[in-house]
Amino acid sequence: MLMESVRIPCYKFMLFAVLAFMLGVTALMNTADATETDTDSSDRRSYEPAAMSDTGLNYVALGDSITAGYGIETGYVTRYAAYIESDSGRPVAVANLGRNGWTSTDLLRALRESPGFQDAVRNADLVTWKIGTNDLREARLKYKFGTCGGKYNQRCLRTATQKFKANWNAITQEVMDLRSGRETALRTATIYYPYVRADKVNDSWKKDGGLKDFQVLSPYYHAVNRHVSATAADMVIPCAGVYAAFNGASGEEDPKAKEYLLPDWVHPNETGHEVIAGLLRDTGYAPPQTQTPAS
Repeated sequence: MLMESVRIPCYKFMLFAVLAFMLGVTALMNTADATETDTDSSDRRSYEPAAMSDTGLNYVALGDSITAGYGIETGYVTRYAAYIESDSGRPVAVANLGRNGWTSTDLLRALRESPGFQDAVRNADLVTWKIGTNDLREARLKYKFGTCGGKYNQRCLRTATQKFKANWNAITQEVMDLRSGRETALRTATIYYPYVRADKVNDSWKKDGGLKDFQVLSPYYHAVNRHVSATAADMVIPCAGVYAAFNGASGEEDPKAKEYLLPDWVHPNETGHEVIAGLLRDTGYAPPQTQTPAS
């Protein structure tokens, strides 16, 4: 009798099975759609600026995880937008296109191939780009592991520096071409050296006469930042001096000691982001003249 009281009629069992199958397929399709959107949406979507009044401004921020605001609540992009609103009295719509882990090569590819990035820049009244931290980060790790190449284990550092310079020129030209004939405020920034404390202590390559890692790596940070500053000046694009603010005029100051970094010793904390936003604010908002990047 007990078995009969819980027996499910065959037709009901079949109905339950069909419903379960359909729900499972639907869930699988939704998961696949979400995964595809998450991994590739930036390359396919078209950026539509927020509906604004005629006096509103569209601000597009390009960069890596620092631009994206990794690890903090309010990054420099949001802070800078707030400064623009307070200084100009005009509402600002923000498109933060910072991407975690990106190098200058990734950003250049997006500007050349992604309709979403291209539309965003075309519709912008103000564009900032801050890139390069990961270019040198990858080369630094190879140096530390002894896989950088060359007699003094610095080949990859030289290659990364030269590639960054070429990419930075190309990025700048792509932004200017996308905004050709339109008044747009363009702003860029140097990059800081986050690993000063550790690199002043460590001696990863034992075949260079006892040089600390900082003595080897610091000149490459100087080189990329000199290029950014000099090229931006040639093109009349204001440049926020993040390198000097975080590392001092000599490049030897530790941003962690200044309490500008998160516990990961790489990304800025809230204070660091406020410093970057303030430096961008200090550059003003006037559009640049149109010139060709230096080679």
